[in-house]
Amino acid sequence: MEVLLTHTAGYACRAGRGDPVSYTRYSGVKFVWSGGVNPAASLTVSPHRLQHFSIESLSLICEGNSTEWRVMKVDEDGDVFSCSYWGEMTGSTCNTDTRASSGVYWCESVTQSSNAANITIHNFPVY
Repeated sequence: MEVLLTHTAGYACRAGRGDPVSYTRYSGVKFVWSGGVNPAASLTVSPHRLQHFSIESLSLICEGNSTEWRVMKVDEDGDVFSCSYWGEMTGSTCNTDTRASSGVYWCESVTQSSNAANITIHNFPVY
């Protein structure tokens, strides 16, 4: 039996001290997946690869039992952004432009969360 990823959760840490509290930046995000036989939601990357160039467009497609998806990204600094910051959400698809950057991308709705994809965006061709 093939095991598929069904639930994804991202965890980050930060510390605070003093009064008023002064916080550090968030740590890098670590994702945890649980397996199952029927994925509740999935993220598809088009073109189907994990390394892209900043001059290319990129589509991130959410699939599952929801009518309202949003595509999210956590960047290398631990900052979290929705598709509207670096692309355009149309239905269940986020179409990106040259504002996309490297990070971990995933889909989420009120009740579901997809697998995550660690996507690298290069400014120049890699030889």
